[in-house]
Amino acid sequence: MWAKRIIPKFICLICYAVPYIFTGFRIAELLKNPSATWFYGLETAAPFYWQYFGIMCGGVILLVIILYIGLGQVKEEKKEKWIFRPMLFLYWLLCAAPATLFLFITYKYFLPQIPISSTNVTITPVPYKSASTSEFADYDVMLLQINIICLVVVKWMIKLEATKLGLSLLREAGQEFFSLYDIAEMINLLLVVDLFSDWLWSWTIAVSVVVSMLKYMPAPARSDEDFGKIRLNIYFSMLFQDLPFLLIRLVLMANYGQKPSEIIYVLKNGLYVVWYIVQLCFLDCRCSNKGNRVLSTGNLDTVDW
Repeated sequence: MWAKRIIPKFICLICYAVPYIFTGFRIAELLKNPSATWFYGLETAAPFYWQYFGIMCGGVILLVIILYIGLGQVKEEKKEKWIFRPMLFLYWLLCAAPATLFLFITYKYFLPQIPISSTNVTITPVPYKSASTSEFADYDVMLLQINIICLVVVKWMIKLEATKLGLSLLREAGQEFFSLYDIAEMINLLLVVDLFSDWLWSWTIAVSVVVSMLKYMPAPARSDEDFGKIRLNIYFSMLFQDLPFLLIRLVLMANYGQKPSEIIYVLKNGLYVVWYIVQLCFLDCRCSNKGNRVLSTGNLDTVDW
């Protein structure tokens, strides 16, 4: 029994640390001078950078531990009324979103401040590595995908802690990979040089990836009659992932063309948006029918408006 309580929490803490550790070391690799004593752009010596980096990571982990302990004291009856998953939101707010955006800012703002050669730093004007910002590396795409994967792992650990490990939980966990793959393909667009070198498109893609993580925040519905949470989950999935992704891909198709193999993602987002709208219509019908039945009996307290 203790393993079910301790192991998921330990894995969650590891997931909270992963974005900072991987992103911090990657930024150091990108910005360091040849002797690895100074970080261009950040304009700080290496020892100070690692001190700040350690304090930041330690502070986030300590904050998470405190919040974990505090949330553990909340009674299950109150947790069932929550409409959001607090630990997932904290991971997004404190770890995934800052790490993703800071890596992107490193490419867009800090890397152009690196001189081409250390022997040229006295030349005015100083030549910069502007060419290095025109491409996003495969390794950096992998880091952004790891941030998304850790988010889903935190979600699974929360479910595992609250429910029994069974086929239903494993089946639901497997279904997450379709959304993960969709977000991963959106991240891969940053590898297209024409898109990454374009200020508007690069930031649109990066922000859409960060925002898409919010689809995992609503708490799951406890039953088919929990219309409020069902509706909230539908709205978050549609408004934060499929609808923005559909619009971005349609505009890219109109401006840059589309490979035949990539049409599947446009169809997926479009069909999901239609399916979400259909579900919302069914929910409204069910709410209306339930409300009419309750009005006929005079008991308004049984309706979950």
